[in-house]
Amino acid sequence: MKFADATAVTQLDSHTYSANFIEDWCIGTVPHGGYVTSTFQQVVKKHFDTTLRKQNQPHTLALHLDFLRRTQTGQATFTVKDVKLGRQTSVVHVTLSQGTPGDEREEVVGYITQSNLRTERGVSYDTDWQCHPQPPPVDVSKLDSDTDENWGERKVIPFQDFRKAALRARSWYPKAGQLKPSIVDQWVCLKDEGDLWTNESLGFVIDNFPQIIENFHYGEDMYSVQFEKEHGHMEDFVARKGAAKMWYPTVLLNLDVKKALPEQGVRFLYVRLQAKQIKNGRYDLEIVVRDPAGDLVALSHHVCFAVGAERNTSARRKAERRDGTRFIRMSDHIRDSSVTPAEDSVNDYRYPWAAAPDIIRSNQKDAYFQSVLLTQLSGVIRSIYGARTAHNWTNEARTFTELLYLSLTTFVGNRTLGEEYCDIVQVEDDTGRLPELTRRAGYILSSVLVPYALGRFLPALRRRLRAKLEMSMRRSHRRRASSPTRSKLPPSRIYQFQEYVSKHLDTITSPAPVYALSLAVFYFSGAYYQVSKRVFRLRYIFTRKLEPSEQRAGYEVLGILLVLQMIVQGYLHLHETYTHATTVNLPSNNAAAAGTSAVIDNGVEVAADTTIAAPLLFEAPQGADPVAQQERISRITHTPLPQPHRHDLQAQEVMQWIDGKQQRKCTLCLEPMKDPSVTTCGHVFCWQCVTDWLREQPMCPLCRQSALVQHVLPLQG
Repeated sequence: MKFADATAVTQLDSHTYSANFIEDWCIGTVPHGGYVTSTFQQVVKKHFDTTLRKQNQPHTLALHLDFLRRTQTGQATFTVKDVKLGRQTSVVHVTLSQGTPGDEREEVVGYITQSNLRTERGVSYDTDWQCHPQPPPVDVSKLDSDTDENWGERKVIPFQDFRKAALRARSWYPKAGQLKPSIVDQWVCLKDEGDLWTNESLGFVIDNFPQIIENFHYGEDMYSVQFEKEHGHMEDFVARKGAAKMWYPTVLLNLDVKKALPEQGVRFLYVRLQAKQIKNGRYDLEIVVRDPAGDLVALSHHVCFAVGAERNTSARRKAERRDGTRFIRMSDHIRDSSVTPAEDSVNDYRYPWAAAPDIIRSNQKDAYFQSVLLTQLSGVIRSIYGARTAHNWTNEARTFTELLYLSLTTFVGNRTLGEEYCDIVQVEDDTGRLPELTRRAGYILSSVLVPYALGRFLPALRRRLRAKLEMSMRRSHRRRASSPTRSKLPPSRIYQFQEYVSKHLDTITSPAPVYALSLAVFYFSGAYYQVSKRVFRLRYIFTRKLEPSEQRAGYEVLGILLVLQMIVQGYLHLHETYTHATTVNLPSNNAAAAGTSAVIDNGVEVAADTTIAAPLLFEAPQGADPVAQQERISRITHTPLPQPHRHDLQAQEVMQWIDGKQQRKCTLCLEPMKDPSVTTCGHVFCWQCVTDWLREQPMCPLCRQSALVQHVLPLQG
């Protein structure tokens, strides 16, 4: 497999990518560190080729990686966070996670700085820097045939079965031997002739090298071209020495790129590495990379450990979750055996679920920005088509703005402004991962288009159902009226059922009870604020780590109040239904026999019975007689009715300081004001008139200044 295929990445969403680590590119059971580093580079390149394409910064300028734990073969998820986006350079934070769904752990994290090396401009000076001591000269054209007089290819390396990734490249070393035990010079190329070094493969170049520590460990130049001639077969030599096989994991890697390689790549690169100190199982490496022209391509610095190879091949250790259940943990890159599981679990941090206040606050913030979009869109429609069209298309404009807002945020994989404001991230409840595209699309369609469709089609459906019910009830009434014996009998159960359905059709076909029940469950659990999120199992995690002293309150009290409200409304509904059923008589006029409504001009439906109960968990229907509603509630709850009006300006002795017949009239109902009330802008109306108006349109009817119901003040005296 070519290196480009082994490091290929797939974009999952705007900031999430996946890759598949191949066993052939491993050291033991762990993917080669340079292989992982190059995959990081490929992730960032794809991110800047797609999501951040406008930045025009295709090249890695600097890279810093911390290897937290051992990686493993198979799928790996890369999460990119845009830290700083600038004109010359941009910085992103990338996290590599692996594990079973719901138990993924961060294994490698890093910061990568991107730029455009081909468009760099600025001061330049020749420092006359060279590698000291200088390596032997080379004729690059003779390396492939291994005929260069100063450099020879080494085809056998120590523990090559263990170091499978090292066999994916060819290396040439000085025939005269290395200049110092602490220095290694080599020319490298990929094994496949069609594979060339590019800037994205520099991560593998700077981490694929002979192990200097083995030269000291065995007392010989283990990578000498003449090794087999002088010491025999490599495996026999190692067996005679009796030394244990070692593993040299990198825990920190820095890369500083100095030059952009040609787009098509180069075949050979020169690498020098030097160790300055090897002590207590830890050592450093300084790497210099140059091209055949002698230009400096990259610099790198590593912090490495030297441990037994069994630490590489040992099974992944099991650890305890905080809730006591077991899960498979990715073994640490380097692990101190003295660390106890209790101590280690402190570092096993998992994001908590977002609390109800966070979710509601986020939803309110999003609603605010959607209202801003709606206001701007309504202004555009009003200026082009007029106020009447803008009013008629209010629902469509609101639906379009909601769809636009969620499409520009959730659909493309970004957080909404409300989610960013509250530090919450939407994830799949069953996997803990960021939602897939299908789930995001399904959530948007169900939360925006389904309510709009219900609002458009439910009224027509109700009219058709009510017309059929009333037709059936009229037939039953005529049959009863035609027979004197039947007229004395109580109505049949079918008739009573049809009458009940006709009276409460709005409630039966309304989604409001489902919304109320879902909201009550949310207040208790804090899991799903919207029905659509419950259907698609989308939850929120809280991304800011809380201090132990911080308390996170819930809304359980609101849940209790909502349940009590549903119980009370249910009781009132059942009480009225039962009372009506026990006192029902046959209708004595056509209006009663026709049911609870009538259809007049152009199919407009009007109520024919003012005592119909308001839909359960829903506002009273528009056009219902408020006096009849108050009398009904008073009768059921055994509470007296309040006085109809405290101040009626029809009486001249009331508020005599308001002079003039016209000034004492309400501009909304054109009648003498009853309970005159003033808005914040100073205009006076009837209390009932202005509150009804403001519930529909929160602005003064005269001057259009913003006004809310809670700001209206009733006048006294």
